[in-house]
Amino acid sequence: MNVLLISLDDSVLESEGPGDTRERHLLYADTLSRFKDGSTIHSVVLSKNRDLDRRYELNENLVVYPTRSRHRLLFPKDAFRTGNKICNNNRIDLIVSQTPFDDGLVGLLLGELYDIPYFAELRPSNLDDPKWLKEQYKNRIKRKVGKKILPLADAIRVTNTTGRSYCVDKLGLEKDKIHLNYTPVSELIDNNDINIDDQTDNMTILFIGRLVELKNVHNLIETVAMLQDTIPNIELVIVGDGPERQQLESHSQELGIEDMITFTGVVDYDQIGQYYRSATITVLPSKRETFGRVIIESFYYATPVVATRTRGALEIINDGETGILLDEDSPQAIAESLSKLYNDKNKIINMGKQAKKFVSNQYNPETLAEELVSAWLTVGYASNERCDINK
Repeated sequence: MNVLLISLDDSVLESEGPGDTRERHLLYADTLSRFKDGSTIHSVVLSKNRDLDRRYELNENLVVYPTRSRHRLLFPKDAFRTGNKICNNNRIDLIVSQTPFDDGLVGLLLGELYDIPYFAELRPSNLDDPKWLKEQYKNRIKRKVGKKILPLADAIRVTNTTGRSYCVDKLGLEKDKIHLNYTPVSELIDNNDINIDDQTDNMTILFIGRLVELKNVHNLIETVAMLQDTIPNIELVIVGDGPERQQLESHSQELGIEDMITFTGVVDYDQIGQYYRSATITVLPSKRETFGRVIIESFYYATPVVATRTRGALEIINDGETGILLDEDSPQAIAESLSKLYNDKNKIINMGKQAKKFVSNQYNPETLAEELVSAWLTVGYASNERCDINK
């Protein structure tokens, strides 16, 4: 089986960096090839880097084609041209898009042109989410495009139950078309030797993510200022970078707590595990998250998570068992939760144990990849007799 994937993310080309996109796509390709010998994923990705080659063979089962677009608005045209050549030169059995927006439009048009099933992915999980719509004006345009494309797709992948409910209850789509498949998250290092019971009197708070307004890191810094007297050995480690970093550093200096906060900047993905390993609690005060990759990674290291009630957090955290869900994102609410945990070390330990057990069962990368590939095979061969997927 050959899959044409249209994507807005060219980080699959990066062998080093803060994410696991490359590892995840290699996992998909290897799983597909294991299910169907000789299968290949042809991935067309948005890239504005004109110096890139037109084709990269990451392994025998995964080939990446950067669009090398002169402007972001030219991506649909460039992706369609590249996808058209791929369909002409290869037998493509399924077309998959990362979103139902401009890459989705490309996937839909190519599918209709070559009579190939089209498999869309819904991001975000709710096109009517008021917070998402307010973030950028263009999200209103995306909503209109997405609502046109999703009903025309042969199948839709959602990464949480909210997305599934939205497609069925709000968009009126057939339930059989919706495939719930959580995003696989790579285990960063061998974590089987983690000593979950090894707790000290220090409290190391960890934040990992882009430093943007949506992530609400200002409130986390104010939380540390509020707790410095009641938890004198508190420390905040901020892993990541972004446009708000300078403001956040200045804010910590204004509060006189710069010695309690470490800004690491961007960290290569294979180095992030050490930060989870040494953290007491991971805190995510985000205003909106559709997926909780950081939560899953933290759970792999038996580190509980305190997070606001975003869709991603609600999907993963069992409140009071594997972490704490906050009703509000204020510094006061975060501080109250952290104070209670600091005074109950056994609760931190027990939550960590439950978190690691949960994520090992529910978010096993190999199992999730197999479920997604099985859905691809089912949809890709549903409209023809080219292959028996059980062979």
